[in-house]
Amino acid sequence: MFGRVRSHSLRGPALNRPGGDRLRTLQRIIESAFGYTRVEGTKLYRRAPSAGGLYPTEVVCVVQIAERWTALTYDFHRRVFRELTDIDPDAAAGTATADQAVVVVTSTLWRTLQRYGFRGYRYCLIDAGIVMGTIAQVCRAEHRELTHLDNRTLTRIDDALALPSSEITACAAIIDCAGASGAEVTHQDQLLVPRAVDTAWQQSPMLAAELERTIRLDRAMRVAEAPNRALVSTGVATGDRAELQHLIDTRRSARGLRRGELDAQACAWLPQALHAMVSQWPARHRDSIALTLAVRGDQALLHAMRSHAGRIDVTAIDDLPDHALTALFGGQALMAEADLFLIAGLRGDVAEDAIAVFRNSLLQIGMLTSTVQLLAVKSGIAHTIVGGFDDAALAAISGHTITPLVAIAFGTAATHSTKNDTQRRQS
Repeated sequence: MFGRVRSHSLRGPALNRPGGDRLRTLQRIIESAFGYTRVEGTKLYRRAPSAGGLYPTEVVCVVQIAERWTALTYDFHRRVFRELTDIDPDAAAGTATADQAVVVVTSTLWRTLQRYGFRGYRYCLIDAGIVMGTIAQVCRAEHRELTHLDNRTLTRIDDALALPSSEITACAAIIDCAGASGAEVTHQDQLLVPRAVDTAWQQSPMLAAELERTIRLDRAMRVAEAPNRALVSTGVATGDRAELQHLIDTRRSARGLRRGELDAQACAWLPQALHAMVSQWPARHRDSIALTLAVRGDQALLHAMRSHAGRIDVTAIDDLPDHALTALFGGQALMAEADLFLIAGLRGDVAEDAIAVFRNSLLQIGMLTSTVQLLAVKSGIAHTIVGGFDDAALAAISGHTITPLVAIAFGTAATHSTKNDTQRRQS
């Protein structure tokens, strides 16, 4: 039932007015950043950070069409822009100029909460950060200016969009969309008719309570964060537009890994890239977010990581048996075949106010993850991103007092049909 429910914003009519160059540019940037590949029947294929591809990330644009600001959402299934008619686009546009667009990443929060509970909130924001980070990569490769918007502006946009409470505005940026690029945008005048199941979350008392608690926390964190705080674009996968598009098109989570075959020299870029990105973060993020590289068994790999570590902590986990590592990640046997892990978490021993940094830390880690993904593809290293784990055990491996937020496993790819190889206990 939940699989058939779509974002409230996608119920609007398809745009029936020509948008020209700006929409062609936006369509191509959005599809690249989202990881859109194709649609077969009703299923959307996406190069998502997880094999499940269940993260309910949507993209809303405020762009000037025929000298009038218009709010649009992008329907990836039908590859059309849909017009949002019940909002104030002028308020959402803010200081954007005619050759710019405000790109807003939103999350249909309840779709993830109904499966993962509060942990799903973390998944939503990390995925939003990955999408925004990829948008920044595309804009940089095309020499397009991008400005991340601060929390005060984000709150104004959130109010202007007037999305239902079950959908949150995660992050936003103003980008330069002048100049034609991409194929002509198609317009299919289809209207998604709301079904009875569109209010399914309201029919579940447990889900409704979890959703209300999470939405209140999201609003509190956005207010608690300093109004002038904004995300920071860091790290460059490549400056070549064609190469970047190839990396985006081929990125995916590994379905299988082969233990002990990861080339240490091929991974030398990882600590160097992480150090460079962290060095560009504002002091508040540098002090609050801990990054640790954990190496299993391979002394050459351990030496390579420590030789280029800089600000990044490196630890050896030689004594961790396969069954313990599998249990740490919720029974995923795939993880026991990884040679290297990146653990990112929020430091409880340093952060003065965890509520004030938690939300932006998730988004910033998502943006870092986007760059790491593309660099891993460029180096021919398989990787898989994990958000479900034993928090206390993963924190112990990192050596810090942290709340782990995401882990990335690296290794040599093996051919498997699915990543979801969770070991099931036998009675």
